[in-house]
Amino acid sequence: MSNYEDFPITSVCRADLESIGFDASNVDEGTMKTLAGQLADDYCDQLFWSSLEILAEHHKIPKQPERLTVAFHSRPLSWQAKARLTSAFSFSLFVSE
Repeated sequence: MSNYEDFPITSVCRADLESIGFDASNVDEGTMKTLAGQLADDYCDQLFWSSLEILAEHHKIPKQPERLTVAFHSRPLSWQAKARLTSAFSFSLFVSE
C-alpha cells in the first residue's frame, strides 16, 4: 500500500451541465477537460483542505506530531495557493515553471 496512491473524488460530465440548465449538446471534449481542470483547481483552492481536515477528524484519523510537512502535488500550485502559502510562512521557496 503506497502512501501516495490517488483516490478519485469526483468527475464532471455534460449531464451535470444540463442538470443546472445549460445546453451541453455541442460542448466538445476539450471544453469539458478545461472545465474539469478549472473545477479541480477551484475545489483545491477553496474547499479541499478544510473539508479534508474536518472529515479526517470525523473519521478519527490521528494527527502527526508537530513538524514541517511537505505536500507533493501532481500539478503546479495556482497563484492563489502560492499566495496563501507565502502569507502563512515567513519564508517561501517556489521554483518557476
